[in-house]
Amino acid sequence: MTSQEIYFESLGEGPPLLAIPGLGLSGGALRELLETVSRVRNVVLIDPPGSGNSPRWSSPLSSDSACDFVLKVMDDLSIESADFVGLSMGGMVTQEMLIRHPARVRSAVLLSTLGRHTEWSRRVYEFRRELLRVSPALHFNVSTLLLFDPSSISAHVGLYESLLEGMRGGDVDVEGYADQLEFFIQHNALERLKGVTHRVLIVSGESDLLSPKEAALDLGAGLEASQVLMVPGSGHALWLQHPGVVGKAIMDFIGRTTQRHETGSPELPGRNA
Repeated sequence: MTSQEIYFESLGEGPPLLAIPGLGLSGGALRELLETVSRVRNVVLIDPPGSGNSPRWSSPLSSDSACDFVLKVMDDLSIESADFVGLSMGGMVTQEMLIRHPARVRSAVLLSTLGRHTEWSRRVYEFRRELLRVSPALHFNVSTLLLFDPSSISAHVGLYESLLEGMRGGDVDVEGYADQLEFFIQHNALERLKGVTHRVLIVSGESDLLSPKEAALDLGAGLEASQVLMVPGSGHALWLQHPGVVGKAIMDFIGRTTQRHETGSPELPGRNA
């Protein structure tokens, strides 16, 4: 299905949950993780502009325009408000939705993301930008390796090689990917998130090299009603390394959100880790 040249898949029935994937990924990257959720929710998997089946837009993503493709899908499906799951870059888009369109968001799960860069993450992504300009193939080799961490990659060698093969397959729109990468580098929402009162679950790998642990804790501390879950033995690819843990956390979280909306009970602040 498409909405103004934005491709999406709709799975299951029930209250809507919109899923926005990470840098260069299609919405299908989250299909397996959210399969159980789709038994009780209408899960909408979105391909951001320049990813999957969605073409690159003439205007690159920015903090001002990041919500446009999400709003197009929501309006096309007549969704007034929804719960969100945002992975990495998708978590940054979700943050912009919380800031700019709070009435369209019921709650949010932010996976492997940050509200502002640490010195380390900024330099890593700036290096990746330069590497992409020199050699896309080398860039994707390095980027895939950085999804894991030194202590856990030995347990996920097959997964790493499968991801690398997918990147080498030539299915990535390099120009669209570059647009998304620039949005990722420029992202800085932490101060603007002050005053957001939505329930937010932040899930991060304890050994994430791309969205470091301290960035996740920083993000949690800046949100009034957040909870932070650190997943041991996991890097940036925690949704692939530990899908059971992450999937259960999402199910438990949206179950509490649904119950509160149905009973009309007040939103209660979460606990920052």
